[in-house]
Parts: sequence; structure tokens; C-alpha cells
Amino acid sequence: FRQRPQDKLLYIIMEHLQGTTIERLLDQRQAPLPEAELLSVALQIARALETAHGSKVIHRDLKPSNVMLVPDPLSPSMQRVKILDFGIAKVRRRETPTGEDRTEVGAVMGTPAYMAPEQYRDASSTTGKADVFALGVMLFEALTCRHPFGGANTMAVLTGPAPLVRSLQRSVSAELSNLVAA
Repeated sequence: FRQRPQDKLLYIIMEHLQGTTIERLLDQRQAPLPEAELLSVALQIARALETAHGSKVIHRDLKPSNVMLVPDPLSPSMQRVKILDFGIAKVRRRETPTGEDRTEVGAVMGTPAYMAPEQYRDASSTTGKADVFALGVMLFEALTCRHPFGGANTMAVLTGPAPLVRSLQRSVSAELSNLVAA
């Protein structure tokens, strides 16, 4: 965000991107992503989240439509990940004297199918772990072509664990299946 001092207008400068979202990629393929391709994308997402969380920014709405793959200018045969839409991101500033947070208790922030259980319960105490949970859901979907929690409703996420990726997709390595489950 930038503010022009003379008129006190806030504005956002955004990069113009040309690429495809993970959501569109999965819809087009109608098949699991190859493990090697997915690992490259997942590593880039994890590094981007590490950077955001290191700057005390929690995305809170990570999902396939908010992750874009664009050509890598340094290696045109490769793709670079861009995380989009930080519209409901939480910026953790220094602790307030009262310990209060600006997010209302009871407010639900995010897309339910990708929200961690603690995000449902209390958006004000959401940590970067919620973004990691959403990444796990995205990986599960990319490897199995289905959501890990059946219909992806709130109660499904809150009441039970997801099946192992490998139980649905035998071609996935045990190591990756275990990573997604973690």
C-alpha cells in the first residue's frame, strides 16, 4: 500500500501477471499432477510462506485460485509461483498493550474448504500454521483430484483426519504421502 501525502489516498501497486492458477491447471488436466512438478511448485509455495510468515504476514486464504504459475524469466522452461490475493491477510504487528487483536472473535476469514480447524474456531488467533494446513489441502487435491475432507464442509474438517494420499493414489511416494499427512 502506498499513500500520497498531498491527498491522503491509499493505492496498491500490483504486478501484472500472465500465467495460470493452480485451480485452472487442475481443471484442465483432470488428472493428478506429476510428483516432480508438484514438488517444485510446493517448495516455491513453502518458501513464499516462509518469507511472508517471517515478515509476520499470514495469508489466511491460500487456495488453488490464489496461486499462479508464471514463466520464469531466468529459465523459460520452468515456472515460478506467485501467491495472490492477500486481501484478508493478517499482519502481526508488535503486541498491543492489551493483547487485543483487530480481528473480531467469531469472525470467519478464509475459504472453508482450505481453512484449518483453528481458523474456524477463532480467526483472531490464526497463525502461519493455517497457511501450512491450506498448502497440505492443495497438495492432497493436486495428487488425488479430490478434496481430503469429502464435501469440504466445516464439520468434515473439524471432525476427522484426511485419508493418506497413498491410499487413494498408489503411484505417489510414501515420503510425499507422509509429508502431506503431516
